[in-house]
Amino acid sequence: MTAESDKTESPVPGDQGAASKRARERKAKLVLLGAIALVAGAIYVIHLLPVSMPDPFTDDLAAAQKIARDDIRPMLVLFWTPRVNTEATRHVLGPKGLRYRSVQEAIKSGNFVCVAVELDRKLDESDLAKEYKITTVPTLVVLSSMGAERDRLVGREGHDNMETMLSNATP
Repeated sequence: MTAESDKTESPVPGDQGAASKRARERKAKLVLLGAIALVAGAIYVIHLLPVSMPDPFTDDLAAAQKIARDDIRPMLVLFWTPRVNTEATRHVLGPKGLRYRSVQEAIKSGNFVCVAVELDRKLDESDLAKEYKITTVPTLVVLSSMGAERDRLVGREGHDNMETMLSNATP
């Protein structure tokens, strides 16, 4: 063996360490990329899930109006659209919207007839949206037992006033 062949066959001492470091960096980047993809996928799936209404809410407006008249109870009506601004709808009815214990108790107490009215995406073409003057979803409206409007909250605005709105509407 010649001295020249020894040079080509033996590795340079620092090369293995650098290659190992690059391999670790690539592995760390792949793990990070995988974690980002997992989180992004979970967020995407959560946004695809339908917004579910809390238990006391019905979706039958006509039946709720009859119950409100017969029982002389105010109505709490949520006008919403499932795929338009679902975050705002979740703000009204999700953990954020019903964050006040007194609001939760007012709704669950049975003092209100609670209705969730699903509107068509095109509010300007919806007869119900025109009848109740709904220009933005979600809109939360308190109606008297006879159907007269007492109060309303539009979009995500004013939900700190929800507690006061419901207490003022309670007979």
